Amino acid sequence: MANNYTMFSEGIEDLTPEEKEWINNIPTREDFEDSSLYSDDDWDKGFIQALKDYGLDTNDVEDTIDDFPYFEHLIQENLWWLYAEESVYFEHVACLVQAFIKKFRPDYIFKITWCEYCDKPRIGEFGGGWVVVSKDEIIYGNAYKEVDEITEALKTGNFKC
Repeated sequence: MANNYTMFSEGIEDLTPEEKEWINNIPTREDFEDSSLYSDDDWDKGFIQALKDYGLDTNDVEDTIDDFPYFEHLIQENLWWLYAEESVYFEHVACLVQAFIKKFRPDYIFKITWCEYCDKPRIGEFGGGWVVVSKDEIIYGNAYKEVDEITEALKTGNFKC
């Protein structure tokens, strides 16, 4: 049996004490699972509201809210290190970073590149992608889509560098 993985590693440098405090207080699922304020059926509503109150646009993550945040992150001195060694929801990374940018660094642009690989040499199981995050936009791309677009452009004679 083959295993597929997605990995990335990026960071935001020169954190201020206020930024560190914000990162350290990001609401997590665990904050709501044991809360007596919410029943088993509606803890996610409270969690989603807490994320919205924290400045996150949760539209792209509500379907995967059970796993939020589905990536690793930590502060190392003045660096916010965001990464995944096996699997990640990039929508989680993007909405969290965008909230950070809106609150603290409105002119900052954050970028991620990632790899997708299989531990067996299976056909079509290798690739990667990217996401760019600003205060107003989250833009995604991936190797699969881009190689398909270039292939089609070459077939039709419309390829331009």
